[in-house]
Amino acid sequence: MIRKVAVLGAGTMGAQIAGHMANAGLSVFLLDVTQEQARAGLRGLEKSSPPALFVPENIRQIGIGTFNDDIGRIKEADWVIEAVVENLEIKRKLLEAVDSARKPGSLVTTNTSGLSVTALAQNRSDDFRQRWFGTHFFNPPRYMKLLEVIPTAETDPNTLAEFERFAEIILGKGVVRAKDTPNFIANRIGLFAALKAIQLMRQGGFTIEEVDRLTGPLIGRAKTATFRTIDMVGLDIFVHVAGNIFENALDDPQREIFRVPEFMRTMAERAMLGAKTGRGFYKKEGDEILTLDLDTMQYRRQRPPNLPSLEMISNIENLTDRLNALFKSRDRAAEFVSELLKSILEYAASRIPEISEDPEAVDRAMRWGFAWEMGPFELSKALKDEPITGASFLKKQRVIRENAGAALRDLGDGVACLEFHSKMNTIGGDIISLLFASLEDVNANFEGLVIGNQGQHFSAGANLMLLMMEAVEGNWDEIDYMVRTFQRATQAIRYNQKPVVVAPFALTLGGGCEIALAGALVQAAAETYIGLVEVASAWQKSPRVQRMHGVCFTFGLRME
Repeated sequence: MIRKVAVLGAGTMGAQIAGHMANAGLSVFLLDVTQEQARAGLRGLEKSSPPALFVPENIRQIGIGTFNDDIGRIKEADWVIEAVVENLEIKRKLLEAVDSARKPGSLVTTNTSGLSVTALAQNRSDDFRQRWFGTHFFNPPRYMKLLEVIPTAETDPNTLAEFERFAEIILGKGVVRAKDTPNFIANRIGLFAALKAIQLMRQGGFTIEEVDRLTGPLIGRAKTATFRTIDMVGLDIFVHVAGNIFENALDDPQREIFRVPEFMRTMAERAMLGAKTGRGFYKKEGDEILTLDLDTMQYRRQRPPNLPSLEMISNIENLTDRLNALFKSRDRAAEFVSELLKSILEYAASRIPEISEDPEAVDRAMRWGFAWEMGPFELSKALKDEPITGASFLKKQRVIRENAGAALRDLGDGVACLEFHSKMNTIGGDIISLLFASLEDVNANFEGLVIGNQGQHFSAGANLMLLMMEAVEGNWDEIDYMVRTFQRATQAIRYNQKPVVVAPFALTLGGGCEIALAGALVQAAAETYIGLVEVASAWQKSPRVQRMHGVCFTFGLRME
């Protein structure tokens, strides 16, 4: 059982990891070269935005010390996490001291993003090597779901399996097991995708604005797309990771693409690193955001992307339908996206089994680490209209009854689950009708009901568009009936003869909040933002809510 954790290195990543351990209710000891560096790590943790801690008081669970004076205290730790500078010799020297000071049986892991996990453990004791592996957290650890776990040939399988279960349940991570190859899975594929987009940009004469338009939500990626993401991460880090792959992935047929373009090296030399230096591919001047012209290396006003075909498909919500509609246009935007996605899939397929034995693991890594809506293999199958085997847990469970807004599924062990699947999981008549029917089924055939889903959000609340349409038509009796029906539904949950457990997460607003509060028990995810939006303005005036960064309620589960 892991109860005490020692984090070695109080830089941005080490401090953030320590903060997330404290969020999970663990006792944490944070070490660095000097006391001042350790204290600086805590100060950065307190000021981080978005907030690294569930509540500010969690910082009290983190003690600090130095490598020279306090390394002996790691014998109290059940898990030691190394998170110092990415230098092989510095890490090896520190791990030598750890090997001498740790208690037998304790876990020792490294947060390296690219160094060989096996090489770092050379000359360490047998017990050390059996409980040694990589734990690559993504920044910021509180919010990024992915945790890449990288075992070596000597890692004890039982120890690894126990840790993975701990990471999933206690730390709330999506664990993906990766091989000990340069930059593991997510960064290997993610860097290729970014650099391929840049290569196609230069070949096709696209602007930075056009590439960001083509590589964002249009293809199921984050709004920051390519260049805004690099600005957020930092160009220096991007260049370092790409260089690590280029230098160490010697057998990679696509190795040359990881040789970063000359304009990136020029930007790095000029400290045009992105958000951390105030200028990168984008630069804010007053109220205006300027874009870098790669030909002149000067900033200019933004230019609207000249991609007419995108206007015709912008309202298509389904990713594969949107892409198929784009491909039919056969214009320059379609050619760019088609070549990019094809290249990413071919590259990912070519790296099996080097980086992972499991294509589904690659898909999960890209969803959880880079916020891709679909991983490369999932997207390829969806575009070909093939069954996708990597469906969520709930989608694999037997359907008892279903309609357009929800499904009742059999979880086994006498438990059923009511799953919402409307847009943003908003609550309308179809969900309410299935809720009443589900309660009847559960009372007759099951021991209890879980209300939960695996969408992006638990529920954004009632379907206000329906209410608005009724209001425009003046159907006040219908609105009254809808409100009363929803109230009956929440009361039915509350007083059902069999227990109803509600499992909210992410946005749980309005009607979603009322459903959660009606349950016999709420099993909330740590990142649950729950409340009634009608009173948000009043709540935000209170000092407590301001201190909680404007969130009405945040359920933080303490795991003992």
